[in-house]
Amino acid sequence: MEFKDLLELYKQGKYLEVIQNADGVSDFNAKFLKVRSYYALDRFVEALNEYKNNEEILTKSNFAESIRLYVDILVKLNYDLPQILIQLGPYYDYPNLNLEVKDLLLNLEQYVRGRIKLEENSDVEPGDILYDDETLFGLLESKNPTDIFDALSYIRSMFGADDRIVIFVDKIREILKSRTVFDLTYAILFNQLVLVGDGDYYLFNKNGHYYNVSPLSLSHKLEESNKYLDKCLALLEKYERDIVIKECATRLLLMGYVYLTPEFLDNISSANEFFYASYLTTLKLLHKESSEIEKFNIKKINLNKVKIYEEVLKTVSREWNSFKI
Repeated sequence: MEFKDLLELYKQGKYLEVIQNADGVSDFNAKFLKVRSYYALDRFVEALNEYKNNEEILTKSNFAESIRLYVDILVKLNYDLPQILIQLGPYYDYPNLNLEVKDLLLNLEQYVRGRIKLEENSDVEPGDILYDDETLFGLLESKNPTDIFDALSYIRSMFGADDRIVIFVDKIREILKSRTVFDLTYAILFNQLVLVGDGDYYLFNKNGHYYNVSPLSLSHKLEESNKYLDKCLALLEKYERDIVIKECATRLLLMGYVYLTPEFLDNISSANEFFYASYLTTLKLLHKESSEIEKFNIKKINLNKVKIYEEVLKTVSREWNSFKI
């Protein structure tokens, strides 16, 4: 059995079959699925044993995900905050941790408190009480793009058109007014202001070029650009059969798209060239053959523009610590 087959069983909720077949799959992700299957079946002691038996493999393959999984299991086994922090103590001594993991460790006590609070209020949906305002403000100020995406997703899902969302928009304004250097975190926050139609002007330096731009002035431009983004995503959905390549290409394409601010995509040619660059960069990240791109049958590509987009995507992958070249 291949990992994609095991993943399909997991998605279908066939957790016992995942447990029975996981050991025969060489992909390290199979270990995660086996632990998660025990978890999904409320067999938390077995989930913990499986985790501990494979701890070295799990932490080496995906350190941050391992910590989160470990915390979730310990919470289900009614460990309290001091007990969990003691169990997590050795993780602080691991060498060569990237920025994402360091940020997680710095905020680990807050993360654990959130998970315990969620478990104590299990009658509500996951996410309903995980973050208070102070925590969300901290995530919005983070230099980790994933934290900001998580915070914005939570805010949109929880508050939507509620008056309280103004509090968070004001916080984003405050953060951006205090910065002038454009990076991926700036791009994510700025795009949120484009979405809400903020009329203030923001001065920033992107690759040596200074911009003084109102998010409101870009709203229509972004709306049109999103149509070209949809075409890029449709290409992946239609032609890409490898689920790993598809997932990675989608993530890089979306993050790279945000970083294009304030230029965006303005015609089908730029969309094709951006897609071409995104897919090529993904193949390089995954050490795949570049000939894979031929299946999309994209014609009349300006390779010079593709190279420009590739440089943008390399910058994105460096700043996005969970996805590096």
